[in-house]
Amino acid sequence: MNKGYSSDLIDKEWEGVKHFFERSDPRGNKGYHDKRDIVNGIFYVIKGGIQWEMLPNDFSPYKTVYEKILFRNRPIIHE
Repeated sequence: MNKGYSSDLIDKEWEGVKHFFERSDPRGNKGYHDKRDIVNGIFYVIKGGIQWEMLPNDFSPYKTVYEKILFRNRPIIHE
């Protein structure tokens, strides 16, 4: 978990969104990085207007944070 930034979610906010990050299938890898930490990293980049590579080291690695937002925002194509 990071040091605490003004962009971080408070507990009540996290309770409102954490269900989006819960796994529907309990099998497989649970993930190495804390989901709340990843979300806070996303908000830090967006609020600060910084490049992903400038994300402080006390968040999850910037590549992990970037991939989470990249794959969440991918359009789903049904054939």
